[in-house]
Amino acid sequence: MIGLSNKLVCAIAAVCDVATNVSDFPVRSSEINGRQGISPRYLEAALQELVKAGILAGIRGRQGGYRLMRDPKDISLAQIAAAVASTYTGVDPRDINPSSPLGQEVVRPLFHDLAAKWMKNLDKISIEQLCAQAREPNARRAVRAAVRPRGSREKSRYARGASPA
Repeated sequence: MIGLSNKLVCAIAAVCDVATNVSDFPVRSSEINGRQGISPRYLEAALQELVKAGILAGIRGRQGGYRLMRDPKDISLAQIAAAVASTYTGVDPRDINPSSPLGQEVVRPLFHDLAAKWMKNLDKISIEQLCAQAREPNARRAVRAAVRPRGSREKSRYARGASPA
């Protein structure tokens, strides 16, 4: 999968919600829905996939809900993406079998490379980092730094010589 699906966004938000609302009782899906405004259709499907992947534990019964199975620092966005990828309904560019020589020799390998880079960057971001970002706006820099290659500096469009719009 390359790019963001609604299910991936919902899954990440749900795991962050569970991580930030730790208590003696599991977090109910209705609570997640109320706080995050996630469609129950996407939320329930995403939660089940996260349970199957061992990211969340699902607890049944009146006092049931969801808990993290691991420490938030040990849960990466790549793991969440892999968990919900099995139910992703979009077209995965890596699965397209181009019939042209250019598509086979250039386009398809390009998408394989982009998908690998996407997952590598997602693997650098943990749920702990996202929860910190939710608590403190300045923590966004830590998330951006995690995905920026070492030694590279992002220049603003103005630093590159672009004129203001």
